Amino acid sequence: MLTKTKNSKQIEHLAFRLSSILIEKSENQLEDYDFSWLDVFTKKGKEDFKSQLYQAISKSIDTGDWSFVEEIIDSWYETAEIKSNKSLMRRIKKGSEEARRGESKSWEEFQKELE
Repeated sequence: MLTKTKNSKQIEHLAFRLSSILIEKSENQLEDYDFSWLDVFTKKGKEDFKSQLYQAISKSIDTGDWSFVEEIIDSWYETAEIKSNKSLMRRIKKGSEEARRGESKSWEEFQKELE
């Protein structure tokens, strides 16, 4: 599990470790560093994560603001948590299918039901 940190020195250290891992371009390297949650993503998803993370690291190095790295990691981690919840994913897929078939409710209809 990824440990969230707000300490900029820890984020900076993590960013430099990750940038060196990304340079290696080994497909399984990130999983070796407490990124086992990436397993819920396809190979393409993992490549997208690495690309976005590399961009965030570059931006952080340029600006000195390491929140870009933290935001990317947190965003992907939260998505992984959702994707790993089978019940939630079934409900999301069901809702998407209903919306595609025109069976969903408008926001106004939903609000009326809450009143």
